[in-house]
Order: sequence, then C-alpha cells, then structure tokens
Amino acid sequence: MSDVNVFHIKENMDVDDDGNIIVTCPECENEISMPFSNILDDSMALVEYTDCPVCHKTLDQVHPSESLNKKIADHVAKELLNGLELDLGKLLSKR
Repeated sequence: MSDVNVFHIKENMDVDDDGNIIVTCPECENEISMPFSNILDDSMALVEYTDCPVCHKTLDQVHPSESLNKKIADHVAKELLNGLELDLGKLLSKR
C-alpha cells in the first residue's frame, strides 16, 4: 500500500486582506470571512456560532471556499494518479 499525503483543510484555507479566512455559508453558498481561530478543525465546525452576513442564518459549521474546493480536488486527483502509477508499475514488473 502506498503512502497517502493527507490534505489538511485548516492549513490550506484562503486568507483575505484582513487576515481572516474565506469560507462558504452552507445555507446560501456565499463566501464569507471569519477569524481562523473560529474554525475548530478540518470538519469546519465553528468554535462559536456565527450569523451569515448574507442570509442571516445561524451557522455552527461552514463549507470550504470555491478556491479551497479546487485545491482539495487537485490533491485528490494527484493522489489517485500516484496510486494508479504505483499499481501499474507493480503489474508491469510482474511480467
């Protein structure tokens, strides 16, 4: 089995000019910013509930921004390709 490089969401979040992280509201899907310290862990649960400034729903969790979703997708694609290359290499070496 090959080594898997874990993608840590909190380490790859986008930051705005004020030093806040950019996330997406799970209700209205608008991008909002908040302090990094309010994100509990990679589940993106919030330490303190907050109201979305766009739809005004009270949030206990947020979603990745569009940019972060692209980073996650790129990471997953690279890991899949690495796994396929290793599997193909093993198959070819058995011949």
